[in-house]
Amino acid sequence: MPNDGLVLRFLLCVAVATATGAAMWVNPADQSPPPTVLHGPRSEAAPPSKPAVAPQASGEAALGSEITVARWEFSPTTPVQPAYLSMTLYGTQAAIDRMQTGPPLAIQVRWVRDNAGRAPGHRNLVTNLTIGGRDLAAALEGDVRRNGYFEWHTWARKDYLSPGAWTVSVTYSDGQPLPCGPDAQPCRFKINVG
Repeated sequence: MPNDGLVLRFLLCVAVATATGAAMWVNPADQSPPPTVLHGPRSEAAPPSKPAVAPQASGEAALGSEITVARWEFSPTTPVQPAYLSMTLYGTQAAIDRMQTGPPLAIQVRWVRDNAGRAPGHRNLVTNLTIGGRDLAAALEGDVRRNGYFEWHTWARKDYLSPGAWTVSVTYSDGQPLPCGPDAQPCRFKINVG
């Protein structure tokens, strides 16, 4: 097969990264990699501490929630080039447990056109992303034991977004928002496509 060399190189890179304890970078297979330089809003959260923290009265998410969006960054958003949302996720033992016993751990990036009712033909878009898997759970669990969390890097791409205001949110597949940033607010961003 013409892609055997590519597959072999990929597997070798995953094996080396896993053996060395390197952070996992996973890109959707059916899309080209994101640009190496991203511009736009960027934010970062501190890593979770080893013990799980209970929710506070302010509405902060518990670290027991499986996945937290720690860092995020948007590429320039114009109608003529793809839009990227790059994210670093922190996962807990609850995420590892789910990887080992349940269906794949999945999140969604929802791209919703503001005022879509006024612009016929504009639909809401969803990008599905899988986090980890049974084959990676043991390596990620080692990170949780050492650091109290594992780090997962991923990104979502939309080839075309029509001009105007969009709301981008990161949720579990049931629509529940993931906690984002140092104050664990629901992951919801406003972007304007020039």
